[in-house]
Amino acid sequence: MGKNPGYYNFYIYWFGINYNVKGIGKDKAAAIVYNMNAYYLTPSSGYIDAKAYSIKAAGNLYGYGNFEQVETAKAWIAVGIGGAKGSCSDIYEMNDKKAHAVPIPLNKDLVARIGRSGEEDWYEFTTTDAAPKVKITLTNLPVDYDVKLYRFGNTDAESVEISSENSGKNNEAIIYNLNKSAQYYMQVYAKYNIDYDLINCYTFRVSTSKTNFPTPPKGLIGINTLNPATPISAATGNKARSVFEKNNADLVIYPNPVVNNKFDMQFNEDDNQTKEMVVVDVRGKVIFSKKINVSKGANKISIELPKMAKGMYMIKLDEKISKISVL
Repeated sequence: MGKNPGYYNFYIYWFGINYNVKGIGKDKAAAIVYNMNAYYLTPSSGYIDAKAYSIKAAGNLYGYGNFEQVETAKAWIAVGIGGAKGSCSDIYEMNDKKAHAVPIPLNKDLVARIGRSGEEDWYEFTTTDAAPKVKITLTNLPVDYDVKLYRFGNTDAESVEISSENSGKNNEAIIYNLNKSAQYYMQVYAKYNIDYDLINCYTFRVSTSKTNFPTPPKGLIGINTLNPATPISAATGNKARSVFEKNNADLVIYPNPVVNNKFDMQFNEDDNQTKEMVVVDVRGKVIFSKKINVSKGANKISIELPKMAKGMYMIKLDEKISKISVL
């Protein structure tokens, strides 16, 4: 971004004018930009990274799906970075790799677009113990799109990859009736890489519930159900784990929201070394830090925090960043 900061400045300017972008105020805009720069951007980041991370920062500060996050996305579309050019407004672009997965609001109909060959859309969300059951629906498909749900557990047996891959434009859906909170990733992709629609969006929804979503009648199109009470095959677990293991930048926190000030961190490292884990609040103040010994390969480390105020916090481990909610 250092070679041409014009787009970046123009994005901030467009917070207040045209493209139906409504101003969110200088203080909020500054807070989003600070959060993005402090916790996400690196020297090699480009405009696509800045858009994805500013949307994440807006969600961290003001809530996912709220006014501030939507207007942040629209500001980038207004300067030509991502977004649909046709009949639907895709505020989540560019989210075409797992590192750019966009946190989404739950229990709400959302729209997005796959606008080029080979594109895929990634989203992330976290359930609570009060409503841990998950149902994903994919509807109004302009072409043959499919959906996958990933849950990254502490072991292969606890990790899940569930897909719904119906033919043609039939609706897709996944039901996963887990009994505890968890962090998930959701991937939407075309059945065939050459399929896409530059104009029309698909509709998707992640619903959560305290009680199990019912198993659909036999033969109903568009539902793939997995009951965690049934043992998950090793193949399924390995698929989900492989997505995590291929991305060394991932820092997976579980449970999230944090329960009783305790959580586990799961991540990969290239070498044996000592690192500092830092917990900061949304304004950048360091709340807690701890030296930890990491090993080459996969790591799982348990952390106990001091008593902290309820809210959203960032966990930083060098370039690895994740967010937690303390209830």
